Amino acid sequence: MSRASVFLRVVVGLATLLGLVAVVAVQPASAASPCTATAALCSPTATPLPKSLPDGNKPTSLAVASTSCASPSSCVAVGSVKDKSNVFPLLETFKGHKWSASVAPVPSDSAPLGGDIAVTSVLASVSCPAKGSCAAVGTYASANGDFPPLLETLANGTWTVTEGTFPHWGLKASGANPPIAISCVKPFSCLAVDEGWEYDPGQNSEAIEVPLAYQLASGTWKLISVPVLSFISYPDGFGLNAISCPGASVCFAVGSYEDPSSHVVVPVTLTYGAGSWTMEKAPLPANANTTFLGSIPELNAIACADQTDCVAGGIYPDTSGNYDPLFETLQSGKWSASEAPVPSDAATINASADITGISCPAIDACVADGWYWAKPGWPTGIQTNMVLSQQSDGGWVAASGPTSSSANSRPKVSGK
Repeated sequence: MSRASVFLRVVVGLATLLGLVAVVAVQPASAASPCTATAALCSPTATPLPKSLPDGNKPTSLAVASTSCASPSSCVAVGSVKDKSNVFPLLETFKGHKWSASVAPVPSDSAPLGGDIAVTSVLASVSCPAKGSCAAVGTYASANGDFPPLLETLANGTWTVTEGTFPHWGLKASGANPPIAISCVKPFSCLAVDEGWEYDPGQNSEAIEVPLAYQLASGTWKLISVPVLSFISYPDGFGLNAISCPGASVCFAVGSYEDPSSHVVVPVTLTYGAGSWTMEKAPLPANANTTFLGSIPELNAIACADQTDCVAGGIYPDTSGNYDPLFETLQSGKWSASEAPVPSDAATINASADITGISCPAIDACVADGWYWAKPGWPTGIQTNMVLSQQSDGGWVAASGPTSSSANSRPKVSGK
């Protein structure tokens, strides 16, 4: 693959990560910054609102959660759109040079409009392996007050909805933990992951968090189990955050669990192939604080260029009291950890930075996005978005992106 074509796919990936409204043709960026070639890539503009909503009211605001582009002229973004009373699942479709907004269909057992239960339906992730073929996942409010998974499929210009099923081993369906990540290797071949809640009688019926996965094969969705980690007995807060399927026979996912004894959060990597899962603890950089009590370390994103080369990203606590951006790299079957770079204006005291999205169209040609606190740091500094580009030697370069309009808070320091 030529460097020009690789860069074009990287541009599409960067647009996907930032939720941009337009993908533009650009010259390759310099090694110094992934934003050098065009300001448009680092200056997102507003997405359109649907003209009306199913309850007849005008929309007041929207939130885009995920974007996927099959080509520079064919993209789909998903999220939610709300009015004064309800929240609906949002579809934003880019064809040629224009975005159009619509509301995704919901199952027939969803909460009725004007009823006692507010309509609350959202889409959290989308994957489009080819033009006109996409799958999206989220959750919706049912008429009985539960929040089942919402599974959507696009084919022949029409979105089809499916209600996700729950397992029969005591899952608390009202946990409202939707599928939050999906990856499709080809049309009608996808895998989505989420978090569920299971009652354990041995813990006085307290709910422990265990992940679920949903597979789309030949147009049909089915629930597949994710086994509890073999190296712990009852994990707390065990959930999956991201997934990437580089081939028809393998997928990689990342997440974390809270150790029930030490209450330390442990990041994990998972591999799905031949109908089964394998899991392992993810390594951490040498300066990691491995006794930190809080909601991190956390792996938020993963992208795989092929079945032997992946990059995952997230955040971890270090021994200096800062929260550093994290890269996990899979090469030749082994994961290694490193601290990700940050822009030059990043704080070094009271510092926080996180990797939240990654796209890898080819080996050593990845882009990532995230956020960081600029000097003087949290809480008085400005939280700023950042974009990172991978160099031919595997190293990374970071640059500032647009300032966040709704800053993430510093990770909480108490246990989950």
